[in-house]
Amino acid sequence: MTKIPASITLFLLAATMLLTGFAARDLSSYSDAELAQMYTARGMNDQALYHFGKAIAATPDSPEPYLARAFFLLKLNRKEEALADLDRIIALQPDNAQHYVTRGMVYSEAGDNKRAQNDFAEACRLGDQSGCTFMNENR
Repeated sequence: MTKIPASITLFLLAATMLLTGFAARDLSSYSDAELAQMYTARGMNDQALYHFGKAIAATPDSPEPYLARAFFLLKLNRKEEALADLDRIIALQPDNAQHYVTRGMVYSEAGDNKRAQNDFAEACRLGDQSGCTFMNENR
């Protein structure tokens, strides 16, 4: 694969943004998380994933970019990759019950009811009522 020089990439990105209706402000003023969301909204999946990756690299101990990418990956039906991001989020914030509910829902949708049940039970143990509800519904 041929590597495109950064100056050409930046020019093409700027041209694409202007032609697709992005605000005409300096590209460097957008964070990678913002760029990822902009590309997501326009269905430019490869560019969105690239910028989600850069946002994660810039703040690897923050759950927010992982969560945004996980939801984007789910939209693309890439459950295994989304689950990997959700695993990382839970490692970063093991006491956040909502993360267990989210991962449990993905497991449930993927047909892995045992893991879903475990996550719902953990969310319930942490005090999340929706985790308790899902746990009881999936018995």
